Amino acid sequence: MKECVISTKTICEFCDPLIIADIGANFNGDLEIAKEMIVRAKEAGIDVVKFQSWKRETLMSACIYRGKPADITEFGHKTLSDFIDFLSISDEQLWEMKKYCDKHQIIFTSTPFSPHEVDVLVEMDVPFIKIASMDLNNLSFIEYIAKKSKPIILSTGMGSIEEIAKALPHRHVTLCGQGAPPTWMKNYPNVSYQAPLVGTARSQFLRHCRVVLMPTRFIEPFGGVAVEAQLCGTPVLASAFGAFTETIEQGVSGYRCRTLGDWLAAIELADSLNRWMIRKRAVALYDLDSVGPQYNQVFQQIQDLWGEEGWYSKRSQFAESSFGVV
Repeated sequence: MKECVISTKTICEFCDPLIIADIGANFNGDLEIAKEMIVRAKEAGIDVVKFQSWKRETLMSACIYRGKPADITEFGHKTLSDFIDFLSISDEQLWEMKKYCDKHQIIFTSTPFSPHEVDVLVEMDVPFIKIASMDLNNLSFIEYIAKKSKPIILSTGMGSIEEIAKALPHRHVTLCGQGAPPTWMKNYPNVSYQAPLVGTARSQFLRHCRVVLMPTRFIEPFGGVAVEAQLCGTPVLASAFGAFTETIEQGVSGYRCRTLGDWLAAIELADSLNRWMIRKRAVALYDLDSVGPQYNQVFQQIQDLWGEEGWYSKRSQFAESSFGVV
C-alpha cells in the first residue's frame, strides 16, 4: 500500500486507521444537531467528520422530482423537492461546519456532487475529497476532482450491480440511494431507480424487497442498511468481508458472496430463507434493548482505560453486575 498523508495523519499498511464519522445529511436540516454530532465524534476519538455537499439540482435529475410527493411527511414537506431542499446544506452552512470542526480540532471534509461543490471544498482546503459510489463511472467528474491535486477516497459500492443485472435479465433490480441514476441503467430494462427513502417509507420499501444486495468493495465498518433490512425480515446478500462477516449469518439471514457466481446463486437461494427467523435474529442482536447494555459496557471500559487503573481495571464485560447492568 502506498503511503498517504491526510492532514496530520499518515495512512499506510501498518499505521493506525483513519477513523471517519460519516454524518452525511443525517442531521435533519438542523445545524445545531450537526454541531452536537461533531462534538460527540471528537469525544469518541474520531479523526474525521464527513458531510455531503449537495443541493436539489446537484443531487438528482430534475425528472426525478417532477410531481413526486415527499416520501416522508413528518417534517411537513409535501413534495420530494421541498424535502431535499430541507435536508441540503448551503455553501455558507458548510463553511460554518468547517469552522466549527477547526474550533474542535477535528478534520472536516465532504462528498461533493457537482463541480461547484468540489470548488468550495478546494477553497476550504479540505485534506481529501470523498467520491460517492454512484459517481464511479462519472469519469468527467472524477477527472475534474483529480485535477485539484487532492487525495481522493472513492467508494465502489455500486460497481457490481451492473454485472448482476446483466446476468439476470428476468430479475428486477431497484437502485436506491443518493445521486443521479447511473448512465448504464438505460441499457437494462430490468433496472430502475428509487430516490432516497427515510422513516416509514424506508422500512416499507425494505420489507417488500425480495432480497437486498450490498456488493460493496469498501471494507464496510457496519453497513446499517443490512441490519435495517434484516429487521424488516428481508434477506441480505453482501460482500464477504468487513462488518458483513458478523451482521449476516451465512445461509440464515443472507449470504456473503465472493464471485459473480456466488451472487447469482445466492439470489436464487434467498427465497428459501425464513423471513420470520431473519427478523427474530436481527431483533435479538440489534434491538435497542440488546445493543444498549453493550454500548454501556464499551463506554465504561473506555472510561476505565483513562482512569487510574487503566488496563488493570478489575471490571469485566463478562460480569454484567460490575457495570451496573441488570
